[in-house]
Amino acid sequence: RPFGAEQNGQSDIPPEGKALVRLFDFGCSRFQADKRRLTQEKAVVGTVQYLAPEALLGDSPDHRVDIYSLGLVLFECLAGVHPHDPKSVGLSAAEIMRRHVHERAPDVRDFRPETPDRFANVVNRMTKRHPAERVGSMDEIYDELWATLSAMKHEADGSGTKLPSIFQKRGTHLTG
Repeated sequence: RPFGAEQNGQSDIPPEGKALVRLFDFGCSRFQADKRRLTQEKAVVGTVQYLAPEALLGDSPDHRVDIYSLGLVLFECLAGVHPHDPKSVGLSAAEIMRRHVHERAPDVRDFRPETPDRFANVVNRMTKRHPAERVGSMDEIYDELWATLSAMKHEADGSGTKLPSIFQKRGTHLTG
């Protein structure tokens, strides 16, 4: 489980960190002990494609910005496209920010219909625009995703078939 993710709001998880998400402590935007800010108040800092709407609006971040960012990364791993740039046309930073703030992310099953409902529901809840509508904690995400993957493995073991990879990005299969 991501260490420290409940207390800290990093603002984003950059794409180059996708493979190392479990190793981060998500503590870049403030010190744990005294809550001093490392970034200027009301400043937008991060990778635009992975910033939560509340970070873009200058609100005080909490652990839910990390949930949003991780949801975008999972969406992208499953669907092969970013939810706010699904045609991969390289939208401007301003347009991507507008979409984060004003448009809901599409359902991951629109791109990968074979994604198990329970898994897709967690990813979709992680990418909700409003923090109060998101999954409440990294523990809840871990439990839901683990349960889904365990059920898929159990089904595959019982039928003697190989467990299909639901993680795919442009032909690259991720395992774990």
